[in-house]
Amino acid sequence: MRAILSLVFCLAAGVQAASPALGVVDLDKPGALEQVARGNPEHYRQIVEMIRIAEQHSCEQALKLYQASVKASSVDCAGLMILTSAPPKHRLAFTLDATRYMTVVTIKTPGGKLIPAK
Repeated sequence: MRAILSLVFCLAAGVQAASPALGVVDLDKPGALEQVARGNPEHYRQIVEMIRIAEQHSCEQALKLYQASVKASSVDCAGLMILTSAPPKHRLAFTLDATRYMTVVTIKTPGGKLIPAK
């Protein structure tokens, strides 16, 4: 029994060591975007482009534009979950190389409009 547990533990440790660890960067923290600009200018350029697209387009349209212009993977813009604020916002998360980035984006062109109740 001990031999089996030891084998399982060793295999699990080997799998974890073989898979690259993803770093997570919260771009909403003060100075985070500036730190990315200094440390990885290519990531900074792609992040700014993704935020610009997310501000101007719906989640569904943005996903298509990301595929054409940015080399991001695992993009999640939570398009159906718009944060109730004025102006409206939504969460954006994506991976560039081995780094996961997260931010909250202000929607500059909301699709709907408010009308008074009757």
